[in-house]
Amino acid sequence: LCCSKVQNYSMPTSSFRNLLERIYPDSIQELEVWKKCSLNKTGKFAPYLSQMRNLRKLFISDGCRYLLSSDSQEQLVAEFSSVLLRLENLQMLYVRRVCFFRGHLDQLIR
Repeated sequence: LCCSKVQNYSMPTSSFRNLLERIYPDSIQELEVWKKCSLNKTGKFAPYLSQMRNLRKLFISDGCRYLLSSDSQEQLVAEFSSVLLRLENLQMLYVRRVCFFRGHLDQLIR
């Protein structure tokens, strides 16, 4: 399946990962992840994101569902920032209300 824009407003994380397994990752140019998709499971989501070599726009919002320990938070920021660095075509990054990015913006966009 090829799809240039993928949006997740309320799909549970496991269902969303299942969907991403069926979409050709290079076809995705725009990805929106909102609300109920738990971003504290970024470690399970990051491998899919890193395969989206043509991703131009990434919207992430409302990812504060659980409080994380500082070690877990640091690990998620490191995983996510390493994926962002490999997205060479990324032109727009929109991050809203994602608590584990707070104070780490410099790592994400370096």
